[in-house]
Amino acid sequence: MNPFEDLANEFLRRVDGCHGMLSRPNDTHYSLALVTHALQWIRAQLSQGKALTSSGESFVASAAAYLGYLAYVSYEKRGFGIEMSAQWAPDTDNNHLTLFVSRHREDGEPETYDQDFLSDMSSAVLRPPRSFPVMKGKYFLLESLTLPSIEYLYMLGTHFMDSPFANGNWPAGENFGGTEEDFAVSRQLLIDDLHADLNLPQDVDHFRQLSNWVVWPPYGWDQNDGQRYNMMTLVDQIAVQRNVPLEYGIEYLYALLASQFLHLRNLASRTLMVLGRGPRDADETRLFLNAMNSSDHPEAAVPMVRFRWVLEGNEPETMPGAEFVSETSKYWQEMLREAPRQPWTRLPILNDPVYEGLAEKAAGGDIPDDEHREALEMLRDLYPGDWFAEVAYGYFLLRGSDPDAGELLLREAVESSPGDPTAHFTLGAFCRQRGRKDEALQLYMDAVSLQPWDPNTVANAMWMLTADMVT
Repeated sequence: MNPFEDLANEFLRRVDGCHGMLSRPNDTHYSLALVTHALQWIRAQLSQGKALTSSGESFVASAAAYLGYLAYVSYEKRGFGIEMSAQWAPDTDNNHLTLFVSRHREDGEPETYDQDFLSDMSSAVLRPPRSFPVMKGKYFLLESLTLPSIEYLYMLGTHFMDSPFANGNWPAGENFGGTEEDFAVSRQLLIDDLHADLNLPQDVDHFRQLSNWVVWPPYGWDQNDGQRYNMMTLVDQIAVQRNVPLEYGIEYLYALLASQFLHLRNLASRTLMVLGRGPRDADETRLFLNAMNSSDHPEAAVPMVRFRWVLEGNEPETMPGAEFVSETSKYWQEMLREAPRQPWTRLPILNDPVYEGLAEKAAGGDIPDDEHREALEMLRDLYPGDWFAEVAYGYFLLRGSDPDAGELLLREAVESSPGDPTAHFTLGAFCRQRGRKDEALQLYMDAVSLQPWDPNTVANAMWMLTADMVT
């Protein structure tokens, strides 16, 4: 019996229904994204000087147990000797979630590694240090496409190297990843996990070849600004050198859209756009738009245009001019404008000048109540029974003179939702303010079921789940 398992299962039970498709428990390395999403709001609050409640401490311990469980799965695949020790009870001493791993060298000498995931959760994940001096230079900066950002680096001791927060005499080797043999095994296990996460077959050489480049950027992680080098490799191998047949490359990139890692989803979206392929359904459209609206997109857009320039038959040494850049940008914007969308995104009211102006003023908070009511009633007359008009009017009543009528309107809107979670969020916030927290959480979870690929929807559900876990 894995002593981490009960506590890890408690974590999975708590987050079930809140994580959507952005993170999924499947016993792969990539499932650590569940912890990233679940702790996002808690981490933000702790950084402002707040403290965990007893329920928050229990939740954090369960998240640490889940990370430890993923580590156990990884080492078990390697065939190493594993010992685990777990103790967790609120307000007691000596709590720990310790993993001890061992193997023997060829000369018979033992190599050991141990890590306390509960301690690391507090010292590295929830309160990340400003830097990891042990890693700089020696291990690059490690803002990887397939691995978490720098504050989660400690957990990669379970895959590649000794954690700076762990103990042992594991061989460091000359390069990142320890010995060459250890690194080779780690890379193949990450590829296995990636294919399991994406539901890709493990035995298709073309897919594994592409995953090999994605898991380990050929030019090094420290040079991978704006995904340039990974994107260049994929475009070159698929569309220029044709080392991977085009049909396999396109199939692989569409599969990569389902990754639990944001950088991989963005990489797939951007590479598909370079190759002239757009979203095939409304969920994929959302993923493409998320990539285009991501904070790193201005940086990524530069190599995207360069690679498109080369694919259109221009010499790689030449630079695209302003006209080409403009036309390419318009081409991609049009691609996404015409891409499949949820039906509700094309309702006439959303383009009505009155509605647009009202939404803008309401967002700014500078609209008098009388003017607000008059505009909403005008829209209800213009679009009788329109879902957005009813939600807007319900929200106005909810926060104003008649909250009971507003709640009734919003409950009707929740029941008839065309796929947009706005009514769920509005009513959920109202329920939380009234102390009906279980009801509020259920509304947010229902919103996730409507938009399982939307990061804002998932973030709101996780926020509602963890809102009472800090003081």
